[in-house]
Amino acid sequence: MYDGSSTFPLTLFKNVAPETLQRYVAAVDGDAPKVVNGSVNSFLINTGDHLILVDSGGGKLLGPGFGQVMANVKAAGYRPEQVDMILLTHMHRDHIGGLVTDSGQPAFPNAAVWASKPEVDYWLSQANLDGAPKEQQAAFQRVRDVLAPYIAAGRLHSFSEGADLLPGLKSVALPGHTPGHSGFLLERNGQSILFWGGISCTTVRYSSPIPNWESASIPIAPWR
Repeated sequence: MYDGSSTFPLTLFKNVAPETLQRYVAAVDGDAPKVVNGSVNSFLINTGDHLILVDSGGGKLLGPGFGQVMANVKAAGYRPEQVDMILLTHMHRDHIGGLVTDSGQPAFPNAAVWASKPEVDYWLSQANLDGAPKEQQAAFQRVRDVLAPYIAAGRLHSFSEGADLLPGLKSVALPGHTPGHSGFLLERNGQSILFWGGISCTTVRYSSPIPNWESASIPIAPWR
């Protein structure tokens, strides 16, 4: 489910000389731009018994050009009311913003929201909010605001690392990007697919394994 796209400065790529990075970019794009394109996406899974959304996109939290997950759920032939389970890989704004409407109501009124216990505990901790640098406190408050209507309705749940969520669907602990970052492994009919988020899949990174993304080398959890 496409949510929107934006551009990112090449300065976010680390451990590579500028001239080398420009050569990779030129090989992909045919010129030497100062930015690369990136998109925000979610996943919609129809198991036959459940309609599951993995992450919700950025909603209004990312500004113009984002917040298209809802429209694309409808374009796929489903109604928001049919989504009964939302799995969050983590709680950065580009993954949770689409949980609520512009008026702060649940965008998916019949869905239960699930995230790992370490992730829930981290973001909803009053001690973490109070102890965060001032410029990072907004990230903690943003999570609280977005989750508030689901908490009030008793529809926020947490799972332990490696938990079986449904038959054939289990969580996979992937901490690092955030304390409780998770993937979701779906196995059916001898096949499997891992859904996860917080990945930068720019074309320049496919052309070379050298460039690293800046946020991989800094304390990322409250950064967004």
